[in-house]
Amino acid sequence: MAAEAEEDLIALLAGMDRSAEGWRAASSGVAAALGFENSRTDDRTAAVVQRLLRAPALESDTAALAAQTGLSVSRFQHLFKAATGVPVRRFRLWARMRRAIAMSVAGATITHAALEAGFSSPAHFAAAFRKMFGMAPTQLLGGAPIFVEGDDRRSRVLDPPRSPAHIRS
Repeated sequence: MAAEAEEDLIALLAGMDRSAEGWRAASSGVAAALGFENSRTDDRTAAVVQRLLRAPALESDTAALAAQTGLSVSRFQHLFKAATGVPVRRFRLWARMRRAIAMSVAGATITHAALEAGFSSPAHFAAAFRKMFGMAPTQLLGGAPIFVEGDDRRSRVLDPPRSPAHIRS
């Protein structure tokens, strides 16, 4: 280790919070100071992330994605989770959900959006949506808008505003 890198590492460790959050926050700096960073791995993982976001409906299992990066399946899964914070399968579901929601908001039917995003059926999309968001897709995407009031800690769902025809004078 070069003297400058060693000094950087010592300074980083000396000023670091010793909690789990502190270690997590400093981990990339420690890896860089120790020379453990591998930009090729980052590029390979980033390429798969972009591919999944661009075309979430493409059928490619984890083995095929790993083969595209030139990594073994287990190594690919490890690096992907380290880069994204979630396993490949969860990320793919999130990418498909993201695409289906965007299509529905743009005017597609929920059924069409679900199938185009790569869900095997509208029922599969509805079950995944309910599990992820705690409500049916029609409650958020197909019906009247839902308005939320308050901050993250004290928010509450409000009824949609009534049209002027419903207001009595």
